[in-house]
Amino acid sequence: MRVLPALLLLLVLQAVEPRRRSGAGERAGRRARAGEEEMGSRVRGRNRAAVNRRQTPQCKEYEEAGDKYLDCQDRQLTTVMQDWPTDIHHLLLARNKIQVLRDNMFSQFTQLKSLDLQQNMISLVEEQAFNGLSKLTTLLLQHNSLKTASEEVLLPLPRLTYLRIYDNPWHCQCSLDSLIRTIQVPSKRNLGNYLHIGNYVLYIFTDLKNVPSDLPSDIVKMDLSRNSIRTLRPKQFLLSKDLKLLNLSSNSLQKIDTAAFAGLLYLRELDLSNNSLQYFQYGVLEDLYFLRTLSLGYNPWICDYNIHYLVYWLKHHPGVSYSGLVCSDPPEFRGWRVEDYVKTYNGECPKEKQTDFDTSPGVQGGENEAQEVVVTEGGLPRPIKEKPNRIEIIRLN
Repeated sequence: MRVLPALLLLLVLQAVEPRRRSGAGERAGRRARAGEEEMGSRVRGRNRAAVNRRQTPQCKEYEEAGDKYLDCQDRQLTTVMQDWPTDIHHLLLARNKIQVLRDNMFSQFTQLKSLDLQQNMISLVEEQAFNGLSKLTTLLLQHNSLKTASEEVLLPLPRLTYLRIYDNPWHCQCSLDSLIRTIQVPSKRNLGNYLHIGNYVLYIFTDLKNVPSDLPSDIVKMDLSRNSIRTLRPKQFLLSKDLKLLNLSSNSLQKIDTAAFAGLLYLRELDLSNNSLQYFQYGVLEDLYFLRTLSLGYNPWICDYNIHYLVYWLKHHPGVSYSGLVCSDPPEFRGWRVEDYVKTYNGECPKEKQTDFDTSPGVQGGENEAQEVVVTEGGLPRPIKEKPNRIEIIRLN
């Protein structure tokens, strides 16, 4: 009887043992699968991280014509990175989020020739920001938030020849005045571009030989004074159609083309003083319909027949206030007002011999017909009278 229960118990234990093993196996399998899944997720995470790192925007480094470029434009940068290569010649940082240029910010880039910082949010440039950039020739700071800057900013840049600082909300304070005076002196600076202040006001302080071809089209005032411009060529201001003030004083102007001021329909002030002008070609002033002020002083005006156009134009535009029109040559008229010289021009001939030839369509007459000109007390001709058909030869001085 005792043997029977023992046999039953043994049978029960043998039946339960496989279930325990299978349960443990299942649990071990589940743990293994969980571990594999966790490992897989970690691998996938690492792969995603690697992908993200590869997709992070990096500066582009390249070489062109022997110069090394580092292009970091449109990278959302707020400062300069310390791991950038230091032997680059051109650093492009346009369209980032830089707000302040700190002292010695670029000092490691000692070979730098150009620095492009346009279209950031720069509101402050510390005095030593450009330390170490003794080879820099081009500095672009336009389209930022600069309100003021001092001349000390440019002192570390002895080779600077190209500066753009327009389209900034400049405040006309003493510190800004010192900056302007510094770049205005040709012996200290030879800056080949312009300073755009306020509502489209352009100042150029440099040693220009010609009027720049890339002038902005939306400017109202332009200062090209104290340069070395000798000739004004046709249509050089055609794109600056809204110009109201043009200062060309203290250049070396000798010749103005007939179409030089073409398109300047709204110009109100023109300063041509302190140049080398002797006369105006016929038609130079014809497009200046709204001119109100014309400065002509300190030019070697020659009082001969060529000067008559300028005087007659002024006579027919009484709303124009002008100054400085004084004869320099010939010696017998030196110091005379040009208007007084013109009044005496016809007075040298007897009135009955004062003639002129007019072939305009409004005058009737033959091919070789001479017309008599009667001069008023003011020195200007009255309407032409017809004479009989005959040929007269009059000697004019």
